[in-house]
Amino acid sequence: MKPIIKALIGSLIIHLIYFLTVAIVGFVKTISYEPNLHINQNSASLPNTVTFGTMNMSNPYPYSFIAVTIIFYFILRFMYSVKKIA
Repeated sequence: MKPIIKALIGSLIIHLIYFLTVAIVGFVKTISYEPNLHINQNSASLPNTVTFGTMNMSNPYPYSFIAVTIIFYFILRFMYSVKKIA
């Protein structure tokens, strides 16, 4: 198999492990959350105003996917060149 395909698969596996870990941690935190009702009973009512604004919607995950793929590619090329010399 070509090194670039192996690098893409390796990057995909790393990112899937990351996303699954974040999802599992969030799920466990959601299931085990117990609100502190003693503090919330003395609170005032919530404000009924709405604020509109903009958000930065840049997503770093495509860039990290490409970066990890490039790193894996160079590692695999280095390993193949060392294997050819030996």
